[in-house]
Amino acid sequence: MTETVTGTTEPEPTTGRGAGAWSTALRVATLLTALLTVAVVARTQGEDRFGSWTVAVAVVSGLLILDLGLGNVLVRTSGRLAASGRAEEVPGLVAAARRYAALRISAPTAVIGVVAAAVVLATGATLGDLDTIDLSTTVLALGLVSPALALLYMAPRARIGLGQVTQSSRLGILGCVVQVVVVVVGVRARVPLGLLVAANFTSQLVGWGLDTLVVRRSAPPGPTVTLDPALVRDGRRYQVLVISGFAGFNADAILVGAIVGPAAAGLVALAARVVLTPSMVVTSWFTPRWGTVARTEVHRPEDVRSLVLRTVLWAGGVSAAASVTAGVLAGPLVRIIAGPGFEVPSDVVWATVPAGVVLGVAAALAVALNGLGLVAEQLRLGVASALVNLALGVVLCVRLGAVGAPLATAVAHGLIGIPMSALAVRERFRTPHARIDDDRGARP
Repeated sequence: MTETVTGTTEPEPTTGRGAGAWSTALRVATLLTALLTVAVVARTQGEDRFGSWTVAVAVVSGLLILDLGLGNVLVRTSGRLAASGRAEEVPGLVAAARRYAALRISAPTAVIGVVAAAVVLATGATLGDLDTIDLSTTVLALGLVSPALALLYMAPRARIGLGQVTQSSRLGILGCVVQVVVVVVGVRARVPLGLLVAANFTSQLVGWGLDTLVVRRSAPPGPTVTLDPALVRDGRRYQVLVISGFAGFNADAILVGAIVGPAAAGLVALAARVVLTPSMVVTSWFTPRWGTVARTEVHRPEDVRSLVLRTVLWAGGVSAAASVTAGVLAGPLVRIIAGPGFEVPSDVVWATVPAGVVLGVAAALAVALNGLGLVAEQLRLGVASALVNLALGVVLCVRLGAVGAPLATAVAHGLIGIPMSALAVRERFRTPHARIDDDRGARP
């Protein structure tokens, strides 16, 4: 099936009433929940166990690639289907994407995780300060939580494209409330470390799970949908982009943990939480514009340029200022979050600040790139930035210690990611009719 993008009589696209406010509210709730979770775990588990928990959480976050990139494809595709009066096709498309990812990677990953956990339990293996139960439950969490999150992730992404940000955000906030309860109960019950890793993702499991139920119930009866090969191809590009983005900063804790040690990894993660939290709140206000840009291309393509420019300038500028302010206040904020026993060295904090600044600007540009469907361009610049970041990160961590990882992020994205993203957007607007949708992005 091919989408016709001309002659539509749909109303002028918007982000939905209060979408920016609700998106920001969800991001604030998510970040506060994450900070509360970190505070509880750091105060009760000690530096070494907290560091191990941090590394495991980072690994689970990185395994969102198990959705094969289809979650991100669904944002633009759903937006353009809705703008063309074909929103009823989106639930079937989401179901098809979920089946595709489940059969090819998520289900096998879950099986491997269960088998690996059983082997650890049977052999009595240990790792550092983790006993057999801690290690086996952590492996099980990696094997089960990661594929579950990857499959559930698709529904909220489709709802962004449909402009249902407000409704989806309300469910996400409910998930945050549930997570706080689960984490507190888990710590009081002294559950194994793996269950605390799984508890860290309760908000997503609940919020995205409810989104999935909503999308599934809205599906009209009809034949089973199959994915267009072009969507699968763009999904693979997004999958590589997610890997690149993870290597761009989220992998810092893993890198530091492997080279310097788990305690240092925990301190780097704390610095990132403090410095990046305000920036992430700012950029969340603009996240719904990803879908808005896609819908605007159908209805009013002449407005896309100004929409993208406003988004990049405002989101990038304010998020950069927020990161600097957070760096100034980092000392007392760390003690409030993790307790008086934790103190992040000032050099780690001020290496994280420039990383936060460039990542905030990069996030603003990513909204524009994704909304414009510039997946191939993002792929090239994402891979280039990630490779430089990882290589430089290893060298700097060996030479400088924990401070090396965030410094590498600032250099890689500041010198490669941001300039290449800006050039890609500029080139797109030089040839505005060359690829309104690359003739592919809305074909289910």
